[in-house]
Amino acid sequence: MALIAIALACLAFFLRQAVDVFGRVSLADALARPWQVATCFVLSVAWIGVMTLFWDWSIRRVFGCGQLSWADTFSAFTRSYIARYVPGKIWIIATRIEPLNRKGAPSAKIVSASAFEQISIAVGTFPPAILLLFAFLNSNTFAGTRAQLDAWLTASLVAIAVFVAGSIIAALLARPVRAWLGARFKGADAWVPDVTPPNMAWGLAGGVGISLLQAANVLPLVPMDRGLGVMELAAVCLAYPTARVIGQLGSFSPAGLGVREGAFVLLTTSFVGADAAVVVAVWMRAISVVAEAVMYGAGAAVQWRSEKNAPQNAAS
Repeated sequence: MALIAIALACLAFFLRQAVDVFGRVSLADALARPWQVATCFVLSVAWIGVMTLFWDWSIRRVFGCGQLSWADTFSAFTRSYIARYVPGKIWIIATRIEPLNRKGAPSAKIVSASAFEQISIAVGTFPPAILLLFAFLNSNTFAGTRAQLDAWLTASLVAIAVFVAGSIIAALLARPVRAWLGARFKGADAWVPDVTPPNMAWGLAGGVGISLLQAANVLPLVPMDRGLGVMELAAVCLAYPTARVIGQLGSFSPAGLGVREGAFVLLTTSFVGADAAVVVAVWMRAISVVAEAVMYGAGAAVQWRSEKNAPQNAAS
């Protein structure tokens, strides 16, 4: 209940700020140079592409579904990713099961690989955020913004810590998790949560890389006329992957809509101002939706081509 309350608070804060900001400025006028949006779009597509590679490694290498091809994993990931917009976080995993079942992948391994992927990315948000936090606490900027940041920064970090800790505990409690999954997914009662230490290390490294790439997505949209230093610029960029993890708390909201934006605005207003924070948050959502739609189309095309070539390959 506390986590849902945090998500609702972020949503309410964002709605209040958005109404105020867009009463004075327009989204189109806020960014004068279209190359900013175009660059951000390319980075968003690249970020989703990197996540498909991470998912491919997770399902085929870590969990041993070597019978799957890259086309199978790419199409399954990109088509399932848009299922985040259905309220409830289970759909992004559930929509991968049927197409990969037809390719011979057990439901148990699909669920396990998806859980491993999600936990790795969530945990990967921590190292850069914590390093930034320690550096920021020792900076001159902190003295001037401490009163504004303390409460929200603490709440955000606690929310992330609880989310990650809860995910890890759920993975360790294998028997209850197997029972829950077994009632919903055929074959999931044989769920095997064991992951070797080397794969856990690579998973964490991949999660950190994905988080840093997502942080870079924001860079083209950051207003450079605010005289931001390196530390402040890094704080604004790293606020985005942090806000994405907080958005996971809003299971009632499609893809964390409003929750992610609220968290981002809370974490960046002190650096760039409320107007710029809201505009960047809305642009990031709009661009990410378009990027996800493009990748969904690419996944559908890959799947169609794969199925079209399947009879020819079988005949030969």
